[in-house]
Amino acid sequence: NRFGELVNTVHGYHKPLKAMTFHGFGYEIISEAKNTRPSITKFSTSGRQQQTRLFTDLIRDLYVNDTSFMAAWREFLLVGKYPTPDLFQIKTLREYENLLEELGAIRRMLPQGKSWIIPTIDGKEVRSMEEARIANWLALNGIEYEYEREYVATSDPDTRLNYHPDFFYPQGGIYHEHFAINSEGKTPPFIGDEYLDGIKWKRNTHHENNTTLIETHSAHFHDGSIFERLEKELRSNGVQLNPLEKAEADILVSRAFSPEVDTQLFITFLHHYKANNATITLIQEKAKSQPDRGRVSLFVKIFEAIYKEYSTRLKKANEIDFEDQINMACDLLESKRYQHPFKYILVDEFQDTSQDRKRMIHALLDQNPNTKLFAVGDDWQSIYRFAGADIEIMTHFSEHFGATSQNYLTQTFRSYRGIVDVAATFVQKNAEQIKKQVSATKDIDKDQVIIYGYENENDQTKQLKDLLIKLNTLQM
Repeated sequence: NRFGELVNTVHGYHKPLKAMTFHGFGYEIISEAKNTRPSITKFSTSGRQQQTRLFTDLIRDLYVNDTSFMAAWREFLLVGKYPTPDLFQIKTLREYENLLEELGAIRRMLPQGKSWIIPTIDGKEVRSMEEARIANWLALNGIEYEYEREYVATSDPDTRLNYHPDFFYPQGGIYHEHFAINSEGKTPPFIGDEYLDGIKWKRNTHHENNTTLIETHSAHFHDGSIFERLEKELRSNGVQLNPLEKAEADILVSRAFSPEVDTQLFITFLHHYKANNATITLIQEKAKSQPDRGRVSLFVKIFEAIYKEYSTRLKKANEIDFEDQINMACDLLESKRYQHPFKYILVDEFQDTSQDRKRMIHALLDQNPNTKLFAVGDDWQSIYRFAGADIEIMTHFSEHFGATSQNYLTQTFRSYRGIVDVAATFVQKNAEQIKKQVSATKDIDKDQVIIYGYENENDQTKQLKDLLIKLNTLQM
């Protein structure tokens, strides 16, 4: 409406202005070029809850009808649902403990002091995320084990060494230690060198007492070989796999499955996949260079099955989704089956631009070398990465769109100076953000940003409640 009013103030200008969303414009291009109005899938037009239900039904159908998907889905939910932290990127013990807590670990007082514990699917408790993945894999494959059973020296059974190897397998009478070392035999930055002395002592102890020790390392999670190696070692030492019966496994899967978390993860990935016009081959190749490679490859296998089923259902219903609206429109623009009439293109909220939208902009510009692009945005307000937004398109604008003139709007009318200064300092700690000098048009002589500390979640909740009551009282 505002654009329409402005047009009337320009003498001699009579061409109408078109203001649309990317998806709306893509739909218009498809409708005009193909002389038909495509049907948009209910999945795209539904809210988050309905989307979750629709995709959950799809996953459950695959689980029932596709045995390969069933096996992969079980392993993902029961063994690989949560990533193992990349220990060698963690600098301090506090950082590691914060990550454990974020991933669901519980801090508990044990006889030997406070310790982090992680529950396993078979009701046991272990001390690290990598051990939890191993324990869950053992349970899924029906392998009997004891966690941290006391070691008994065969040379002198009455001697107590105060040594509790990570796993013991009664079937083969063998011990299993999982060591936090990389492929070079080094420990993470937050673990001291005495850990390596402990590894050496453990190896020597088993050698001296003629007990069988098998090892796995953090490096094996990183390169994805962990369970293949473990299975090979177990079988060669007389331990057989006895995978859970379907009914028992299904009960564990139903307990582990959280649609709001697990289904949404694949929905989000689907949006990114289609927005980037990716292929299964491309992401399979990318998976080979990722840490925790086994889990990533398993995720890709599951996604491939979900994507194929989703695409089949769209095709059968003769429907398209929001990503198709842009990708199909780009095909029509690039093949010149749709010719646009625009000399000037303005993109608002440019920080939310995704790869498919960038492709559409390029397709428009390439049709006419004289068409000009004007983009308005603020990289500090980029909050839609989960939906496919790629901030790099804005922060490196000229690399994507050529010679560029930049103009800055440096004054804000929305906030006070005290808040602006704190926000600017915080945001610019990220070296990838564009550096700016922002000023506010107004200010007040009061503390505007106050930081409260809290001891735990209950303390945090109490403080928040007290503050809300105080604010409500002030408003009244």
